[in-house]
Amino acid sequence: VSFNGDPAQERPIGENALKDGSSVRFGDVRCIVRVSPDGSAAHIEVPFALQDAVATIGREQTNDIVVNAPAVASHHAEIRREGNRFVVYDISASGNLLVSFTGDPEQEMPVIQRNALKAGSTLRLSDVVFKLEELQNSDDPPHR
Repeated sequence: VSFNGDPAQERPIGENALKDGSSVRFGDVRCIVRVSPDGSAAHIEVPFALQDAVATIGREQTNDIVVNAPAVASHHAEIRREGNRFVVYDISASGNLLVSFTGDPEQEMPVIQRNALKAGSTLRLSDVVFKLEELQNSDDPPHR
């Protein structure tokens, strides 16, 4: 655990309280704890570096990102690097892959075949939200 999120300050723990920005490492996967300002809600972020030309998302274990939910197809979506941008493809054509270019959940709309993404865009698939961010720290290994 690192209470300020700095990987250089990680320490093994048995039990401890976490705060917004704390990081927890499980093997080679580093998670970041996010807590609302009033402390009423929290979630865990798992960074995933998009280093390959294509990252697949779906229910099957062969995908780069596995989302185990009934509404998720075996091979549901792909995020592809096309030149200097990223594009999401709804491979399942189910209509339940939602994109928000601003990150605002109220502006989510279904991905129709493909949509270009920009920093700050979010994708929602079932109860999992993905947010495209520019890489800030290249010291951490990419997660698979």
